[in-house]
Amino acid sequence: SGVVAVSDSLGFYLESAVEVRSGKVPGSCSQPRYPPELLEAGVEGRVMVQFVIGTDGRVEPWSLEVVSSAWSAFNESAQVAIRTCRFTPGRINGVPVRVRVQMPVNYIRGR
Repeated sequence: SGVVAVSDSLGFYLESAVEVRSGKVPGSCSQPRYPPELLEAGVEGRVMVQFVIGTDGRVEPWSLEVVSSAWSAFNESAQVAIRTCRFTPGRINGVPVRVRVQMPVNYIRGR
């Protein structure tokens, strides 16, 4: 079927390689804490975080990494917020599999 593991040793798949993609469970993520110094300065931005979603729908903490960031001061709170998220696991042939995904965390004043 052409499905290729990203790493045989780690046993996870790219999001594009699964038949049913992982989805965020609505309301499961906590709001990221806006760093006070950036809020006061009027700084907005985005952090792109990459991580593996386990077959139980939870973020595997070891896999969490910042791929890109507007301001490094946003990084820690973005990672903390992502750890709280729950997902429906990706599936191949109806079986839940571990999937590596990327997700943005946006910091917009007034939201």
